[in-house]
Amino acid sequence: MNEVYETRTEITIVFLASGATDLTDPFTRRTLIPHRVELRLVHIATPDEDRRWAHVAVHGPRRLKSGQPGHEISSHCWEDADPSASYRPDAARPDWLTQLLIAHLPEGWHPSLVELPGGTR
Repeated sequence: MNEVYETRTEITIVFLASGATDLTDPFTRRTLIPHRVELRLVHIATPDEDRRWAHVAVHGPRRLKSGQPGHEISSHCWEDADPSASYRPDAARPDWLTQLLIAHLPEGWHPSLVELPGGTR
């Protein structure tokens, strides 16, 4: 009988969105005032495969038409920097978010997971 195993490593890092400007969600077109960024990294290894992926979400209050902050909302799928390859054909990841991801990507995780400079494999 063959034993099947799975090794799963999951890291979630939450950090302040310092230096951020308003962000428009490409799906809903709502604008949010970025307060924090959530970077989730996952690695699953089995005898047959090795999978790694990332998820990046930005959280903060919605910017109301009056300019005031509203209820908290979130914007997802920012791990993809290339608009042509993403679900957001008309939205590129803002530079401030790319810089925060560079600063917070843990050692041992490849930059290509979140399409950072120097991240080709």
